[in-house]
Amino acid sequence: MKIVSIALSVCLWSFASISVAQTSTINAAESALQAGAPEDALPLVDVAISHPETSSDPSTWLLKARILAALGNAQSPLVEDPFADAATALHQADSLAHDAPEMLATINSLRQSIYQNLLDAGALSVSQQEMRPALLAFTQAQQVNPQDTLAYDLARKVANDLEMWPIEMFNLEKMADLKARNPEVYAELIHLYQVQVKDTAKALSLAKYAVQNLGYSEVVHLQYLQLLEASGLLDAEEKALTVRIYEDPELSETHYLMGFLYEYTNRPDLAVESYRQAAHLDERYAQAWRRLGMLFAELAYREKDREKEFFTKAIGPLVNANRLRPQDPSILSTLIEVYKSLGMKQEMNQTKKALSQLSD
Repeated sequence: MKIVSIALSVCLWSFASISVAQTSTINAAESALQAGAPEDALPLVDVAISHPETSSDPSTWLLKARILAALGNAQSPLVEDPFADAATALHQADSLAHDAPEMLATINSLRQSIYQNLLDAGALSVSQQEMRPALLAFTQAQQVNPQDTLAYDLARKVANDLEMWPIEMFNLEKMADLKARNPEVYAELIHLYQVQVKDTAKALSLAKYAVQNLGYSEVVHLQYLQLLEASGLLDAEEKALTVRIYEDPELSETHYLMGFLYEYTNRPDLAVESYRQAAHLDERYAQAWRRLGMLFAELAYREKDREKEFFTKAIGPLVNANRLRPQDPSILSTLIEVYKSLGMKQEMNQTKKALSQLSD
């Protein structure tokens, strides 16, 4: 794998408090690195680190990280995983530099430089359809900066292309940990367990957690209902929602969830009433207006003898939804189709303009 050149011009720090012998060793390591010989520099810096006076100095560990990064850049066989070792050296330097903010800035700058170059190398490999080297680069990037989700996201996409489901699963789970309240990540993870791993119980557990603890996601909730149905638990969910409505009939979200379940089980009349009740209880409930309008539009396509009636009924809810959620292109796209079907050219053109502006 080709790794693009890493800029390693980092400020050197004073070793005034270190003995002449150790300063000489460190200077020799630095000189070897600057001369393009990181293989010669590594044993020298290791000698320096073996002495207590230099092993406690963050500059020594920073130098080792630079040397290891250069070895990785040169694809040297001297070290099995130079970027992982560079990440360890940076962590050690970080832990020793707590009283030196300028040193911390230098450490972070080097970490970001290595990280970005590994991401660039992985992207280059993907563009050349070299997926395994790309996966290696993204995995190495994770070791350098384990708190950034981008490397995990890129790695899981490559793993998906390679049909390496355990690796994709690992990266999605790391993303779920780092983006704890992102339902989109959970949707991907649920899909993986449901479709590729075929572990319905695990997928259902994840979906239930997401539904109960994260912000509402239509995709995740649909997955949840699919998994409940596959597990023979859909009737139990309906009964639970019925009890919740009985106990607190003023809670708009429960009426919405019941409407979504009715729509999923092909009971549109009941779904319409539930969505209407949710919107009545909370007039700013954009998702309830959106689903109500979408359902009317769908019924217009399904029941041709009542097409005009349902399209007309769809307008009000969709307009309300768009007013509350003007950045949602799906609402505008559906409104365009509704207006077109009803021959409302002026409204259709205005909505098309709004959608075009949204795209810009």
